[in-house]
Amino acid sequence: MTCQNPGPAPGGNATEAGDIGYSDDTPEVEVQVPDNIVPDVTEYAYGFWFRFQYRIPQRLDIQIARNSYLAVAGVSENDGWSQASNPGDRALATYYVAHNEVQRPTYRFSTYAENSDIPESHKTIGLTWETFEGTWYYIYCGYSYARETASAYVRSDDAATLKGVQLTNKKHRSPLKALYFSFGSDTGYNVNGLYADLQFLYRAGAYASSNTDFGGWFLQHVNAHPVIVPPSFRGKVICLMTLNYNANPIPVIEPAAKAQAVDYAVWGWAKWRADCPISPQHLLWRLTINKDPVDDARYLGDRTLGVWIDEDGNFVFAGYNFKFKDGGDQVSNSQSIAFKDFLTEPQWAFLYFGYQRSTRTGTAYLRTASIENHVTFPDV
Repeated sequence: MTCQNPGPAPGGNATEAGDIGYSDDTPEVEVQVPDNIVPDVTEYAYGFWFRFQYRIPQRLDIQIARNSYLAVAGVSENDGWSQASNPGDRALATYYVAHNEVQRPTYRFSTYAENSDIPESHKTIGLTWETFEGTWYYIYCGYSYARETASAYVRSDDAATLKGVQLTNKKHRSPLKALYFSFGSDTGYNVNGLYADLQFLYRAGAYASSNTDFGGWFLQHVNAHPVIVPPSFRGKVICLMTLNYNANPIPVIEPAAKAQAVDYAVWGWAKWRADCPISPQHLLWRLTINKDPVDDARYLGDRTLGVWIDEDGNFVFAGYNFKFKDGGDQVSNSQSIAFKDFLTEPQWAFLYFGYQRSTRTGTAYLRTASIENHVTFPDV
């Protein structure tokens, strides 16, 4: 897609909202500054809202994010910003840094200096991983020929987070012969998520030199990002269902609106059938974010919220836990509530298992005529 919508004034381009997948093999947006304008450019910048997500619009494999840089956007004075083989390839560039190199979600901003043998130099801005995914941040990167400085800023929606870096003494080649902007790359992996209000400006006023200056720039240039309302869905209410221990296929409920859910839960009544053979583990239900779970618990999310009954009558509640650093993950994070009479003296039991993103907490609850108990899953 080529960005063609006019910006707020001559010397800029803007586009509406969209999404970009990590495996896209062409840039999502491309802009070439007209040849007759290039020699007169004194500053330029790009900015956009971005909402990083591991599963929208594509399922980004965690190991790719941990071991690979993800291209975001860049400006080139040559043929392409993603290579950095020569000075000017990455006149400006923004990347999402591989997880295993950092302790938290991090964007890397790059530029170059004409008198340096190094094709690029960079600085980074790190964010908090617990609240990073699914949150809109505004990303800005600009360059001034007069100041010989590149600046980058990351701002949260409510401005509680505003971080900036400057790369000084970075004189670019002059006069310019070409200037290209692209959002996304045709080499390697791209960032994964949703973007909005993408702008590339190449006129006076495009550059913001400090956090304070950027605050004014933001108010002047930036439109609000889309408001994504989490869907409200309630699955089928099954009045009574007898589930055989060897049922095939297993009954499935799939919501019409699956994306962007932040709080979710499953609950219902269950009663053991006295004629059912007892095995080491019986699945009662499983909520999963993965369409086709492999081997029950191979990938994160296979067990999003699941309930099993073991051979001793314990109710086993299992979810998963994603940690930013490699080795901190749990594909099955489980706790049990004991109720041995469930198998030997069948009676109705009410079970609830839910998750709340704002508190990063899971809660499981069991109630029968004789007992009431619950367990919590903190920091998940």
